[in-house]
Amino acid sequence: MTSKLERLRSNLQEYAAAMDRIYANFPGKYSSTQKLIVELGIGFDRKIKSSYIGEPRECHKNAFDVLMEYPKPELYYCEGFATYAEAIMPVYHAWLVNERGEIIDPTWHKQASFIEPAYIGVAFEREFVQIVAVETGIYGILENDRFRDFQIKRLGLAPEDLCPQFHPR
Repeated sequence: MTSKLERLRSNLQEYAAAMDRIYANFPGKYSSTQKLIVELGIGFDRKIKSSYIGEPRECHKNAFDVLMEYPKPELYYCEGFATYAEAIMPVYHAWLVNERGEIIDPTWHKQASFIEPAYIGVAFEREFVQIVAVETGIYGILENDRFRDFQIKRLGLAPEDLCPQFHPR
């Protein structure tokens, strides 16, 4: 694990611990998205150039659109937190990874974002991504959990919702 990934994970652990204290009486499994990512998240730090170029500040839509437009079985939709050398702080983000765990980010495609990339997140099964999008009418899964009665934060993710290549069952 690179030092950038270690720092990102440590930052998320601190934030998750603070949220646990604030929401000590939360009646579910995860008091925050950070806690879920700390527990289930996989670190990715190999970013490759891609021809997929999306709109700035539309990471969930960009990753979803690429996933649906190019239904290659070797692309996986991820959500979590990411940063790179010039970034001031970690950002909640969505991206894709290929079967080798290489980051394909249609939103952060400028050259600076390739310097010390650090992404920690969960890789979802394509079918789950589609189901949530249809149910909510919104791009994004974890931060839009409120539109599904906080189902993920209350109960967690089912093993079949996660990509087994990165999250063994």
